Amino acid sequence: MTACNLKTALLTGLASIMGTAMTAAVMAQEHGAPAPLGRPPAAIVQSTPAANQLSDKTFIDSAAQAFATQIELSKLAEHDASDSKTREYGSWILKDYEAAAAQLNQTAAKVRVDVPAAIDEQHAKLIGSINRNADETFDSRYLKLMKEQHDSLTALFDRAHSDSTLSVELREYADKILPTLRQYQKRAQTLLESMNSA
Repeated sequence: MTACNLKTALLTGLASIMGTAMTAAVMAQEHGAPAPLGRPPAAIVQSTPAANQLSDKTFIDSAAQAFATQIELSKLAEHDASDSKTREYGSWILKDYEAAAAQLNQTAAKVRVDVPAAIDEQHAKLIGSINRNADETFDSRYLKLMKEQHDSLTALFDRAHSDSTLSVELREYADKILPTLRQYQKRAQTLLESMNSA
């Protein structure tokens, strides 16, 4: 066999092997089976997008907006809620979350990240929506929003307190505040269940 023919044969064989490996990997993925050993084709390799990474700024922005939103909603609850337990819940939120927001400001200054100066449009709309549904009582709307907000906020802090991409100061802050968030998350759920069973 000439050198030219040998080179052609090798290339043809290599292409056939690669094509078979790629086909097997794709078929295995489609049927829920493990991909064959070896490097999978580029289409199967998935990396974590940068948008999913938690940075000091994204954590501070998200936490600040959440605290500001819950504080404003709870100010409304103090005056508009009909049930004394709901009003009391709102008062507790105001006290503890104003303190948590102040601590966030202090921690943000240490890591040299600016805290948002105002509530953004998305959260402003959320606050405004509480008085737009005439089919529910204020107490019901408020507690549902607080439960939803706490589900998101608790998940953020739960991730942050052990996330090595964050500064040490923010991880310590998240670890300190997380028990309070879980307490209010559970309390919102309890009040909702009590209201629905009445």
